Amino acid sequence: RYNHIILSYVVLINRLNNLKEVFMVARRNEMQLKFKLLGIIGIITIIIVTAGAIRYFWTTQKSEEDYTLLTFKDRINNAAWEGSAMERVPAYTPDEYKLCLFTLKDYKAISYKDNVLKKTSSPCDASGYPYHLFQFKMPLKNISTVFIKWEGFGEFCSWEEPISVALYVWNVAQANWSQIGNYTNRTGLQTITASFINNASDIIDDSRIFLLAYSENFGRGMSNSEIVTDYIELKITYI
Repeated sequence: RYNHIILSYVVLINRLNNLKEVFMVARRNEMQLKFKLLGIIGIITIIIVTAGAIRYFWTTQKSEEDYTLLTFKDRINNAAWEGSAMERVPAYTPDEYKLCLFTLKDYKAISYKDNVLKKTSSPCDASGYPYHLFQFKMPLKNISTVFIKWEGFGEFCSWEEPISVALYVWNVAQANWSQIGNYTNRTGLQTITASFINNASDIIDDSRIFLLAYSENFGRGMSNSEIVTDYIELKITYI
């Protein structure tokens, strides 16, 4: 009987040890499962973060490549001239209006929207329509759209009375100046905008675009008229 009790005790101890071992295995499996889940969550997190970073950089690069902004911060590829003409509307080729090249100070004045202005008047001892001629070099890509923006105004110098200004583009297809916008006798800085969608080739002359801001009021002697430019830009999008 004593031996039977001892045997039962030993069996009980073995079962308890087996249960303990089963519990430990289960615990190890649980920990391994938790580690696996944490690993999976970590991998998913890395994938999401990496995908977001790739999307951000791809979108940023794509948006930078989608358009080009041309201004006179680039004075190597772009140029501007000033002058005064006798004709009521521009009637000659762009080269005929390349009278007086802008100075470095002039270029800086029209490179930013800062109310630092470039002014050109009709001669005090003569007469004429003052103008600003702008030449932009186009990127060597398949251009889809050209957006144009000019900011400035016109006035009579002596008493600062507002006058009319028109903006023209040299139309290569028609071999003439096409008016793309104007305003009449408004005080203060004015904005003229225009766009060429899917017909940009009409205004690109040997990889160049010519724009002409032209006073519509004839200046004579001391009643000289004045054209003023604050800023001009071209935004180019691609096919």
